Amino acid sequence: ANIIGDIKIGENGSAILVAGDGTYIYTEDMDKVAQGMNIANDSSNINTIASTVLGSESGETQFTSYAGKINAFFSTVPEVGWKLIIVMPNSEIMQAVNRMINVNLIISVAAIVICALLIFFIARGIAKPIVQVKEFAKELASGDFTVDKIAVGRSDEIGQMSQSLNEMYESNSEVIRNISIGSGEVSDSSEHLYDVASNLAERFETIRDSMVK
Repeated sequence: ANIIGDIKIGENGSAILVAGDGTYIYTEDMDKVAQGMNIANDSSNINTIASTVLGSESGETQFTSYAGKINAFFSTVPEVGWKLIIVMPNSEIMQAVNRMINVNLIISVAAIVICALLIFFIARGIAKPIVQVKEFAKELASGDFTVDKIAVGRSDEIGQMSQSLNEMYESNSEVIRNISIGSGEVSDSSEHLYDVASNLAERFETIRDSMVK
C-alpha cells in the first residue's frame, strides 16, 4: 500500500492495485479496501473497465467520472497476477498538447501578421517609385521638360526604367535647347532681314518720288 500510494503522476494521476479477481488491494479510498470491495462493484464508474482490465494482461482504456474522461493504463504484476492500474484525467494528459497547440497558434498568427506587414511595406516600396515614374513620363508626354529628373536610388528593373527615362529626358532637353538656340538665331536673322527690307523699301519710295517729279 505504501509503495502504490507513493505513485503520483502529474497533478491528479494515481495508482490502484487490485487482485486477480478484481478485489481492491490499494486505492485512495481505503474504506473500499477495508470492505473488500471488488472493482466490478464500484459505483464510481470505474466498474465499466473492470472486464477489460481483468481480461487482459496489459493495455489502455477509458471511463467517465464526475471529473470527466479518465484514462486508465494497466498491467499485470508477474507471479501474483495482480493488476496495477494508473488512472489520470484525460484533460491533464492533453494539457501539454493543448499548450503546444496554443503556442503554435500564437506563433502562426504572429508570423502571418509579420508577413502581412512585410508584404505591405514591400508593395508600398514598389508602388511609390512606379507612381513617380508614371507621373514623370506623363509630364514628358505632355511636353513639359521643366520637371526635375527622377531620383534613382535602386538598381532593380524600376531603377533601370527610371534611369532610362532620365537619359531620354536629358537627350530631349538637349534637343529642345538646341532648337531654342536655333530659333533665337533665326529670330535675329529675321529681324535683320526685316531691317534691310525696310531700308530698301524706304529707298525705293525715295527713288519713285524722284522719278515722278
